[in-house]
Amino acid sequence: STAAATTTTAATIIAVPPDTTKDITEKDRGAEEKEKAHDLGPATTATTTAHPFDTPAQDEPGADDSPPAPEERPFTEEEKGAEDSPPASEERKPCETAAPCMPRAPEGHPDMVSPYQAPSAASPPSFSPGEEEIHVGIHNYSKNCFSPQRCVQNLVDGQTCYFDDPSSPKDRRLDALWNVSGLGTAWVEFDLYKVRHVQTLVLYGQNEQAHCGREAVSFDLLYQNAAGKYQTALSVKDTYKYPSAGPVSCQQSEEEQCPNPTVRTHRIKGEIAAARFWKLKVTGAYPHAEHYGFMEVKFFGRHIDPEIYPLKLKDYSQNCVSDERCAQNLVDGQTCFQPKVANDALWSIGALGKAWVVFDLLAPCRVSSMIVFGQNCASELTGFELLYEKDNTYQTALSVADSGGTSACRQTAGSACPNPAEYHHYIPGGTAARLWKMIMKKGSPKAESVGIMEVKFHGKRVLDPVISPVSINDDSKNCVSDLRCASNLVDGKTCFESGVAFDAMWSNRHLGWAWITFDLQRPYKVTTLVTYGQNQFSHCAHEATGFDLEFERGGKYHSAMSTWDVYSDITTRVHSCQQQLARECPNPSVHYSFVTGGFVSRFWKLVINRAYSNATNPTFSSGTFGLMEVKFLGVKSEEERQR
Repeated sequence: STAAATTTTAATIIAVPPDTTKDITEKDRGAEEKEKAHDLGPATTATTTAHPFDTPAQDEPGADDSPPAPEERPFTEEEKGAEDSPPASEERKPCETAAPCMPRAPEGHPDMVSPYQAPSAASPPSFSPGEEEIHVGIHNYSKNCFSPQRCVQNLVDGQTCYFDDPSSPKDRRLDALWNVSGLGTAWVEFDLYKVRHVQTLVLYGQNEQAHCGREAVSFDLLYQNAAGKYQTALSVKDTYKYPSAGPVSCQQSEEEQCPNPTVRTHRIKGEIAAARFWKLKVTGAYPHAEHYGFMEVKFFGRHIDPEIYPLKLKDYSQNCVSDERCAQNLVDGQTCFQPKVANDALWSIGALGKAWVVFDLLAPCRVSSMIVFGQNCASELTGFELLYEKDNTYQTALSVADSGGTSACRQTAGSACPNPAEYHHYIPGGTAARLWKMIMKKGSPKAESVGIMEVKFHGKRVLDPVISPVSINDDSKNCVSDLRCASNLVDGKTCFESGVAFDAMWSNRHLGWAWITFDLQRPYKVTTLVTYGQNQFSHCAHEATGFDLEFERGGKYHSAMSTWDVYSDITTRVHSCQQQLARECPNPSVHYSFVTGGFVSRFWKLVINRAYSNATNPTFSSGTFGLMEVKFLGVKSEEERQR
């Protein structure tokens, strides 16, 4: 395998008998003139139209509550026909249980497909645990293929062998082919539909001719960073000089040999690059070739679990360089250094081994990975230990000797933003814990102080069950109508449907005076409140977003939790409305608010005191606000469990 590089490299020529390379046939030349009258355009029907993998099915508590996908660069005029969201009419099934579940991929387009099995004629690639093939499409390309029929759409069609059957034009030439005169100008952008950690690239060489006569052997693989720019993840001068990628010489002895023996498997070393868009630049071909190409390109990597919210500090060592540059900055959402603010956590080199931070996830979570955002390279933390709390003791989950996985500094300019020093670490075992401790161990060479900007955890909460049945005990009697009132909050209907209003609605003048008391039928310790926003209109225009939750004790109600705004409060951390369409279903406006006080009660009161406000609805001008459904998660009281 190869280390990441930052420059494009020239092709390396490999010796091969000159008489083994066959010219383009007259049939091919005729097809070229005819086919180049057409253009593939921005999308080649089946492969470039984006698939709706980014919309979680969130119709039940515990569904994947991943944060919004990162902002993408604008499409060109040619690309605007492809959308990355499903049509409103597309049917999507909700998760069937209260436990966390993954978004469902549309039928026929699996999000993560079964692990790759190499052809029998080639050595099978080596994959890390948890690594799977990623479903991909074509996002853009260099528009200089040999012909529209022999172009980039064939790189993701599942066909790994060249097949030329004159009697069946549909099945001919399932490759992507370029003219050698344009070597270095051919490129393809792949869309993985979500941000993915890519660890392995598998290439199937063009196997039309014997002895690899039209195989591309040199390439650069790049990924699009958060700033929309491409940076190199892998640079290969000659695939046959990498024994880890496969045999060190061409294994193809016959024309159109199948299974394809020219399978090359390249690992991405060092830190795992995470991105949605990936670019393959072809820079070199097999010697004596007039044309070159690939049959298929496959990506393998890991699924990224949702980021865990909220994340708070439980405790930390009192040995930062200053109170301003300390642990509280690790959970402030700021991943880039700001000189006038000094928003990092920084320790002296002498504090290493004694500097630590305990993070509180507020509920047990199965942490599958963490992201560490480094400080500038001269003061970067590079080694640490991560532990989880179990039975009042801390046990090691992960030990990192070099946070970047490479000794090369990734930051080329001071205070670079977005922060290039973003390091992903996987945590084996799937242990569920609420408290996680990070001990700082090692810093950059010759550093006088070491630090980091931000820490993020990814995984899934171990949510308590949905409490059922729940009924309405009382309400404020000021709904817009009896048909659109509190009883609809416990009817199991989470989406607004045409002709039937399954919501509870109030006038804006009743903000702070709209309330409902819920009867859980017996005392429960409520740990999570789940609210479904009113979704009759687009852009959350009628959604209730702020409320107080109270529990009954001794005939009086006491505060259990207060959320000023579900779109900015730390306990939900959803920064903007996710609803784009009116009556969108499954309802995308699902919010989880965590109740951490351990309060036990049968009766719970919800007081609504804020409605959604944004550019579409700047001053609550819709006049009304509401919710579709309210659910409580929790466990029975100790007395109830003992009965």
